[in-house]
Amino acid sequence: MESGGPLNAELKELHRLLMSLALGFVMVTLVALGHLTIADIPGTVTVKATYEPDPVAGAVYAALLKEFVNFYEKTKGIHKRLNGGRLQ
Repeated sequence: MESGGPLNAELKELHRLLMSLALGFVMVTLVALGHLTIADIPGTVTVKATYEPDPVAGAVYAALLKEFVNFYEKTKGIHKRLNGGRLQ
């Protein structure tokens, strides 16, 4: 996995964390209706804390992710057969 991947992303904790899902739906709706642009969104939320990625942990998780993808690719046929095609 490249160094700029999702495991190396800065994380921003929103001020009203419990309402963030609903707030996200509202913002997507406002963008769809043309009342807000994607560029406007960062100015509408309050960030409570910012967390920087830990490069050591990132390297460990990058290796684990690579192995998970490898495992998934090798076993997805088994799961499809066991589910009898019910899960498409």
